[in-house]
Amino acid sequence: MTSPFFTNRISTNRRALLTGASALGAATLLPSQQTKAAASNKGSGRPLTLIDVHRHFAVPAVSAAAQAATGSGTGTNTRSLDDLIADMDKGGVKIGVLSTGTEAPFKNPATQADTCRKLNEEMAKARADHPGRFGIFANIPAPNIDAALKEIAYAFDTLKVDGVHMFSNIGGKWFGDPALGPIYAELNRRKAVIKTHPAVPECCNFKTFDALGGNGVVELGTDSFRAITMTLFSGTANKYPDMKIIWSHLGGSLTSMAERFYYTYDTDPKKWAQAMPQGVTHELRKMYFDTAQAYSPITLQGAKDLVGVDQLMFGTDYAFRTAKETIEAIEASHVFNAAELSAIGSGNARKLLPNLPA
Repeated sequence: MTSPFFTNRISTNRRALLTGASALGAATLLPSQQTKAAASNKGSGRPLTLIDVHRHFAVPAVSAAAQAATGSGTGTNTRSLDDLIADMDKGGVKIGVLSTGTEAPFKNPATQADTCRKLNEEMAKARADHPGRFGIFANIPAPNIDAALKEIAYAFDTLKVDGVHMFSNIGGKWFGDPALGPIYAELNRRKAVIKTHPAVPECCNFKTFDALGGNGVVELGTDSFRAITMTLFSGTANKYPDMKIIWSHLGGSLTSMAERFYYTYDTDPKKWAQAMPQGVTHELRKMYFDTAQAYSPITLQGAKDLVGVDQLMFGTDYAFRTAKETIEAIEASHVFNAAELSAIGSGNARKLLPNLPA
């Protein structure tokens, strides 16, 4: 049996895949006919229309918790709120959906719940202080089930967040692990959006790579793929169909390794009938993927082929990358036409996160 992914891939124009060339020519996320209607950004000349679903927010309490848990605040990449907003303005981002960028502050079980609460309340304060500019993905203290359920209730019912933020792995559990079932059940009940972010697992924090760019070069993308594998093949995605999952960085290694999913499923479909009764493509195309640090033409083309434009969202990974460089790279890839770029830039996020500011 030939997988749908493989069939689609071999039909892709090779030159377009490798060079990002498009028969439609250059397009931007801001077609000229939309410019007048868009909010003006005098600082950069780019109207504020984009929604960034991958914008990191760190506060002193988070950095202190990371230092206490790991001996290093590395990864929090703290910037002032003024700097964060300035980057949004320069890159044309109208709304940034805030989340944290490293699992380090949450590794200490004794302080994990307190750190989550402090961060969530600080994000809520930033949203209140800057009306119309922010949404929130709240951290929850998984894998502690009771504490996580308590924070989910507080985050949604009191802080009115837009979704939750969970890591690809933390505390020895990968996202999608059935052991976290009570958390998924509650998020499924709420039809919640879950923004995921990769983390380097304890198994694979190789010092050898420190001089070669660090484990983030390989392990972050790899760990997202591990988590997606767990979520699909454990049956978690099928069991909790109303959870709406966003995978960072276009799913990490997903676009290059997806054929492994299809081969495994197609080799013994009866084995996976309960976990994925409608197959791999059905489950993948229920999920969403952001563009943060994943905007090479080859990766964008692969994601477009694999899951479709409707599942793609603009994300920057600020402060590790900027809004300006991200949007300019996506536009310059020529993988998408103007309508598709508009959907990625804000339209898809508006549909998924309807309570964001207008």
